[in-house]
Amino acid sequence: MAWLSKLAVAVVVSGLAASGYADSVLGVYGGAGGWSQELSGEVVSDSVTVDVQEDLGVEEQTNRFYYAGAEHGIPVLPNFRSQYSELSSSGRNQLDQSIEFNGSPFPVNTDVATDVDLIQADAVLYYEVVDSALSFDVGLGARYMEGEMRVASASSSSRAEFQSILPLLYSRLRADLPFSGFWIGAQALALAYDGDQLFDTNAQLGWDSALGVGAEFGWRTFRIDVNAFDQVEAADVNINGLYAAVNFHF
Repeated sequence: MAWLSKLAVAVVVSGLAASGYADSVLGVYGGAGGWSQELSGEVVSDSVTVDVQEDLGVEEQTNRFYYAGAEHGIPVLPNFRSQYSELSSSGRNQLDQSIEFNGSPFPVNTDVATDVDLIQADAVLYYEVVDSALSFDVGLGARYMEGEMRVASASSSSRAEFQSILPLLYSRLRADLPFSGFWIGAQALALAYDGDQLFDTNAQLGWDSALGVGAEFGWRTFRIDVNAFDQVEAADVNINGLYAAVNFHF
């Protein structure tokens, strides 16, 4: 939970600075949980298309995520939200075709081990367009992405690294279910430009207690389809799965 503590402190400080000290801040919120991630799709390296499941045997794995934010009562100033996600997976497989990954050849029938590691950190400024039992938020965000993909056999190994900062559109819809503490919602961060696409969406079912703590469950989908992404020629990758988190709102 050290990440959550650091993130919450950073968000609160940023919210206070943007809002004009504590008397303008009406509430802070945050959450932490696990996301069961199934990785699928293709990566192109050295003009060879590699399927991450069929060729590399990448398997499902559960990873952590955190979010926190601050909302205030000044209409002209946006609210603030920060998010952090880990997306990691690994696998082993015997190749059905010869591949070349970032300059290193891997012949057919070679046993290979693959590791994929990615972190994402988001900063979002948004407005509450509707704020009642039904709420709707819209805003702009920036996502910092950093990661690498490693492929290794008994005789060869190679890695491709990537790093980027991407602008994103943000929206969130939530509806409180009457007299129950339960709510349903959906959230999206998206970018589409010049043939490149990124979509990070989820559908949520949550519950809030009278003490301000609660839980949420849902399905999250992340898709990135890009060309010339640092050391990767192209990637069309999907990460899907169930998630669960505990949260607070004060």
